[in-house]
Amino acid sequence: MNREDLINFNISQQWKKARIHFFEEQIKTLGRLTAVLSDMPKGSRKVYDNEAESLSKLIDQIRELEKEIENEVILEENRIKEQLDKLEPKHGLLLYNHYILGKSIKYIAREVLHYREKYVYDLKKEALNKFDEVQEK
Repeated sequence: MNREDLINFNISQQWKKARIHFFEEQIKTLGRLTAVLSDMPKGSRKVYDNEAESLSKLIDQIRELEKEIENEVILEENRIKEQLDKLEPKHGLLLYNHYILGKSIKYIAREVLHYREKYVYDLKKEALNKFDEVQEK
């Protein structure tokens, strides 16, 4: 993990959550479509079975993609946490709150670290430099 990965983590997580939401909506739509198909008069049992099987496979594929994305999110967050654990506590806490949880510097200064906001901005620069040093080792 480098500084860019850390900085972009929150944005990439939001994108992945949006993709998961999209998949969930697709599954709902397919579920409604399955219900409509099952209520339709049956012309040929074989045709109905093929349509149902295709929908079932599609739903399974969407669920697999959803699981892969969720697992990727967890792995990426764990890699960042491992690297943050190697920093001084105030640096790790600052970067975790800002980049993982998405908290503002103003909030972190006031509620988490209890420092002046200007000092926390300076501390953030220092913490990012330390994060880069840990990554290089």
